Amino acid sequence: MSKTTIIASPQLGDCAPYYFTYIDLVKEADIMELLNSQIEELKTFSAKVEDWDYRYAPGKWTVKECLIHVIDTERVFCYRAMCIARGEKGSLPSFDQDEYMRNDFSHVSSADVLKDFIAQRKSTIALFNNFSETMWNRKTIVSGSSTKAHAIPYIVAGHHNHHMTLYKERYKI
Repeated sequence: MSKTTIIASPQLGDCAPYYFTYIDLVKEADIMELLNSQIEELKTFSAKVEDWDYRYAPGKWTVKECLIHVIDTERVFCYRAMCIARGEKGSLPSFDQDEYMRNDFSHVSSADVLKDFIAQRKSTIALFNNFSETMWNRKTIVSGSSTKAHAIPYIVAGHHNHHMTLYKERYKI
């Protein structure tokens, strides 16, 4: 796919209605440009973080854990996008974000988490840049709902926007 190809915004029926919680947070016309700009946004944000182990309430994720969650989610959605785009006919499973976050991440530095985000996002962009129009329009069942590949970049970007808002509102960063 050419980097100048426009990826159509998802419409109802292109994915589970729940994902419009994230998709509706994306207002930019060029989703690939937004995905790229979010790298710089996160770099700027990370420079403001004073305590990566801060929790805004007991039992809530730390700043670092929240970013690890964003990375994990992006990886899962990229896998789903690749499967859909390549023509997977089988149903793709859901994942339990809370189970993923039950792991101990104290050994991971904030610098390494930031590097991981940047590497994952560049990989995401590279993957998406290689999809053809046909691939973007393919669909399969994801977590019990029909999902088109072209919905996934919007979900990824909107999920990022959602967590950036949480960082501002709940973590006061």
